[in-house]
Amino acid sequence: MKVKVFIISLLLVILALSSCSSYVIKNDWKDGEIVIDGKLEDWQKVKQGYIEEIKTAFATVNDDKNMFVMIRFTDPKLADRILKRGISLWLDKEDGKNKDYGIRYAGSTEIFNAAVMQKRSASSFPVVKKDFTLPKKDMIQVFVDGNMIDEAANKESGFAAASVKDGFSYSYEFRIPLQKSQNLSDKVDFCLEIGGLGEDELAKMRNKRPRDKRGKSGGGDFTGMKKGGGQKGRKSFRGSKNGGVENLAAKEIWIEMSFAEKKL
Repeated sequence: MKVKVFIISLLLVILALSSCSSYVIKNDWKDGEIVIDGKLEDWQKVKQGYIEEIKTAFATVNDDKNMFVMIRFTDPKLADRILKRGISLWLDKEDGKNKDYGIRYAGSTEIFNAAVMQKRSASSFPVVKKDFTLPKKDMIQVFVDGNMIDEAANKESGFAAASVKDGFSYSYEFRIPLQKSQNLSDKVDFCLEIGGLGEDELAKMRNKRPRDKRGKSGGGDFTGMKKGGGQKGRKSFRGSKNGGVENLAAKEIWIEMSFAEKKL
């Protein structure tokens, strides 16, 4: 099923193709109410772009207080990955690319139940880090100044997220309050992060992996491209019971964003 995406005035230009990809977009002003419920009725008139790396439709709008984000895709594996490792949205000043202010979300009970019914439970992924916690289903985590705020403050933060599964399509909605110091005329760096393990965490995992009798690491390298474990032709981890380590790395999409300003 192909997702039809209409790009009219939304500028979505590929600047680099790497593990940390960059785009440039210009927001539209929010025209009408957007209810954060995971449904897409409020986005029918919003111009959308497409992120090729993750095969995802994407749209953003803002008013003078909040930014609203919608993503939609059809890949159940991507939905499973979000269930296990979460999706995070970060907002920082231009050329900052710091992940200090944002929201993390792992999806709704509806999407989790759909995965279980289709025997794609999130338990099919390994638990990768004891202190890397995800919000419970239908809940969010909020980060301010690099710190996760407590639940009571979270409820008053103004952040929100929701998701639904409609047929073969998964849709997610987010609301991110603009910081008081944020001017709509300023450009910002916005990050869409899927997963949760950076290079430091992956390096720690490599050091902790069991080794075979010859002293070699039993599963090959972390990219899954080398033959490992003494078994000729077998790619490391890919398709294995414990999942591929390359699948544990966070996928970051960085977007240089210009906010819309209300027309007088």
